[in-house]
Amino acid sequence: MQLKLLPKLLLVVFATAVPAGAAVFTVGHLDRPILLGLLAGAVLGVLCARLVARSQKTKIAALKHSAEAVSTGDLRQIIRTSSRDELGELIDVFNRMSGDLLEERRRREVESWKQLVRVLGHEINNTLGPIGSLADTLRKNVAAKVVDAEAREDLVEGTQVISDRATYLMKFVERYSLIAKLPPPKRQRMRLDEAAKDAGRLLSAELAEKRVRLLQSHGLDDLTAELDPAQFGQVIINLLKNALEACAPGGVVGLETRRKGLELELVIHDDGAGFAPEALEKAFTPFFTTKPGGSGIGLALARQIARAHGGDVVLESTPNGTTVRVTVPAAAPAGMVARRR
Repeated sequence: MQLKLLPKLLLVVFATAVPAGAAVFTVGHLDRPILLGLLAGAVLGVLCARLVARSQKTKIAALKHSAEAVSTGDLRQIIRTSSRDELGELIDVFNRMSGDLLEERRRREVESWKQLVRVLGHEINNTLGPIGSLADTLRKNVAAKVVDAEAREDLVEGTQVISDRATYLMKFVERYSLIAKLPPPKRQRMRLDEAAKDAGRLLSAELAEKRVRLLQSHGLDDLTAELDPAQFGQVIINLLKNALEACAPGGVVGLETRRKGLELELVIHDDGAGFAPEALEKAFTPFFTTKPGGSGIGLALARQIARAHGGDVVLESTPNGTTVRVTVPAAAPAGMVARRR
């Protein structure tokens, strides 16, 4: 741009900013370097304003998209921002709100399942108990008085089947009641990697029998957490067993512990066939199972225990295998009070 055009351009800029009737200097009163400085400042101001407007527009669009997702039931919405202006504060409030709603929904889901199990367990046990007792009585007292040998044998076998099935169903309900009766965790400081190693040692015979290799990797960071040793040990064993059962002979199970910021992560991977997409969606639903004879409470119980410790369980699956990620808060350094979520 030629310098002789600067006065006219500056007049245009000033004309939009100065109120009508206000006294102003003419361009002729200003030196050329001052004109250049004023023009550069005006252009820079316009550019900055446009950049800020574009940034704010992007944040507003993200907030609108996330709000629409929350309105449809998807509460796993987090908007990343480092802005500390009013819009940034609004985004922080939105993130906290969606997180609180998600936790509340999880709590209600767990309570609903607990109530269902309690009701079913009560009703089924109240029915099966008398049936099993009556079957035993018939077998012992009535069968002995039946003269016909064939009829007596049929009666004994029939009542035995009734008794056995009643006993099986009562034990079946008892296993499911673990979800409803899970006690609060009795926390103590323990190393997550040591708990993982212990579980691997306990399953060494089963791994060898099926010819499945267990490959372990444990981080060098401090992997101390405040956990219930009995509950969390059982979580690791159950998840390792699931991985073992998913593998074909000669397969591989990976077991890894590591630190990620303020959390510890336990990762178990198998090279099995993985979950079908429709099964993956139901994997954490109590009573759902893809294994013959499976109880359908392993993953649901693992997630409930992890969440009771302030963590979570996430499942990822492909046709090449399944990965389970268990996260728990890392313990505060010795001498400090751990802030539990």
